[in-house]
Amino acid sequence: MKHQNRRVFGIAAVAGALAFTASAASADRFNFRIGAGHPATLPYVSELESFFVPEVVRRIEAETDHTANFVEAYGGSVAALPEIFEATESGLLDFGAMATTFEPSALYLNNYGFQTPFGIGDPVRAGAIARELYDTFPALPGQVEAHGQVPLAVMASSNYNIITTEPWATLEDLEGRRIMAGGPNLAWLDATDATPVQGSLGDAYNGMQTGVFDGMLIHYQGMAGFNLHEVAPYIARIDFGSMPINLLNVNADRWESLPEEVRTIVTEVALEYEARVNEANAARDETAVQTMVDAGATLLEIASDVRAAWAAGAVDIPRNAAAEGAERGLPSAEVIGAYIEALISEGSEVAGTYALN
Repeated sequence: MKHQNRRVFGIAAVAGALAFTASAASADRFNFRIGAGHPATLPYVSELESFFVPEVVRRIEAETDHTANFVEAYGGSVAALPEIFEATESGLLDFGAMATTFEPSALYLNNYGFQTPFGIGDPVRAGAIARELYDTFPALPGQVEAHGQVPLAVMASSNYNIITTEPWATLEDLEGRRIMAGGPNLAWLDATDATPVQGSLGDAYNGMQTGVFDGMLIHYQGMAGFNLHEVAPYIARIDFGSMPINLLNVNADRWESLPEEVRTIVTEVALEYEARVNEANAARDETAVQTMVDAGATLLEIASDVRAAWAAGAVDIPRNAAAEGAERGLPSAEVIGAYIEALISEGSEVAGTYALN
């Protein structure tokens, strides 16, 4: 009887060892590389560091047999701002947080916000519209997928406005003023008699301090973050809008190699991250404006009829974008049209000006 018990125990021990070995063999440790061109001072990067990365690690360890580790490369330490998209496509990064601004051709469709100025000033609402459009129009994620990546999150930026060295109230007041802007928003100034000047935030402070520029079209957080109010103390609240320009993408080959349970966790955390970034941008916009006003800056409330007149002068921007999108084989007219309808539903006073028909 004792011999039989030892035999049963031996069989059970072997079976247990085999089960443990099988379990250990199926458990993987995933090492991910994640990066962004901006440092962790902007919400779409800081929320990667404080939420996305630790939450993915925590949930994978808590809900699966696997573990995960991230090598984090922010502030351009692996790929600079204009290189994140390519770095994620090539696999240099597994996850890349980037701005569509730097991909005007490859992500032409995704830059619909820049092609339709005077959107929603609230990043939370702008982000919600962006999510709806990405879920409605497969061509939006499709532009990213065409470059070997899967978009996990789409986020809205800080609200774009104008900061100047002298006050202004009408479009006529801007005549001859040298206003700096960067990338696709430079075209917004064509509807005024201001002189558009291509430039970057790094040039803005000294440029306005020395009189090379008279102002800059930039978002609130850029104004406060670079202390532009010290040399240009007039902040015009005209609400060009919060642009849906930030994406978190994952390399498609890396994505397909992951177990379904891991992909599910990452997808769910990415959507939480998306919402957190939009909320953080809204909160930081309020803080940025208050900080500048407390430091002596003046907030100029631009009249609604001035905003309407500017929008009326910018009608060719969305129309030209829709036409160029058609030439590229993209449903730009449909996406921009849906965006305009969403803006109207949000109560926009000028979006109807952009009717594409």
